[in-house]
Amino acid sequence: MQVKSILKTKNYEIMQPHLLRQCTKSYVSSLFNWKNGFVNKILLIGLMLTIAINSNAQINSYPYSEGFESGNVEWTQSTNDTFDWTNNSGSTPSGGTGPSSANEGSQYIYTESSFPQSNGDIAIIEEDFDLTPLSNPWIKFDYHMYFDGSSNGGTLKLDASTDGGATWTNLFSRSGDQGNQWNNDQIVSLRAYNSDTVKLRFHFQIGTNNSYNNDCALDDIVVEQRPLCPNPSNLAVNNISANSATLDWTEGGNGSQWIIIYGSTGFSVNNGNADTAIIHPYNLSGLNSDTEYDAYLVENCGSTRGKSDTIGPVTFKTTCSALSALSLPYYEDFESFSGTYTGSAQFCSKNGANWEYSSTS
Repeated sequence: MQVKSILKTKNYEIMQPHLLRQCTKSYVSSLFNWKNGFVNKILLIGLMLTIAINSNAQINSYPYSEGFESGNVEWTQSTNDTFDWTNNSGSTPSGGTGPSSANEGSQYIYTESSFPQSNGDIAIIEEDFDLTPLSNPWIKFDYHMYFDGSSNGGTLKLDASTDGGATWTNLFSRSGDQGNQWNNDQIVSLRAYNSDTVKLRFHFQIGTNNSYNNDCALDDIVVEQRPLCPNPSNLAVNNISANSATLDWTEGGNGSQWIIIYGSTGFSVNNGNADTAIIHPYNLSGLNSDTEYDAYLVENCGSTRGKSDTIGPVTFKTTCSALSALSLPYYEDFESFSGTYTGSAQFCSKNGANWEYSSTS
């Protein structure tokens, strides 16, 4: 009872689980008063141990990277929420939601929306960053929001505070189903805080459909100096035909040209074909039919800023060519077929399907 009374009346904020966040100098001084006797000495030692064990150091060394391979590490579960982010590997427990694995390494964190969580519940993790060593900082991270098609499954936000969490400024927000894939390298500028100490928080709120399949996940959080030529991201391919495919991507931000390097799957990037694009989407033509390709991308930011890293590959396979007309009458008895077909019929496999040869003799 005495300990509860002291903690309640002496300007403490206790964070889950029992994380001591603030201890006034006057109170420590009063505790460290030999006249108060043995009990107060024990209390002081306990408080000092609590601070040493549970307080998270402010981040001031960069580049900073967190992949949650050993738990939440520096990031702290907030007490101003209703449930916690959870460290996990593999799939989340609920079907139709959440990732099947980490995007980087083997661990990630996620919010489990199943019971006892309900509509409107909030999960928050936060951390303090001293950004004064960086002139143009940014944060990038990977997120996963698969809600089985629901548009109101929940909202993920990234917020910043310069007054210790009293007020917050929203920097990033996504709501509803974002697809059953990791959304890589979401980039948010922190340049407004480059001469300040800032508290960052990831804030997820379960939506109004109150369903078990509203899990949200985070992985690979990086805070660093913005590169002179940032990498493009989200390289994707669509509209695949026998001799062409359309590539698209998200710009890094400083480029005016993009170099597409491509070749048959497994080729060396140093020996591939290269096209230069000044707009996107870009139609990659002159491909061979029924062939699997890898494609990489480099952003060119000019002579001063240089080039980005090479990202990729994205792998795709061209379709079969249209069959050409054969002269009639046409005859094929497959007698010349012995392991490799050498007859006149045209052949193209689709999705691994093949004709088989057998002999009746």
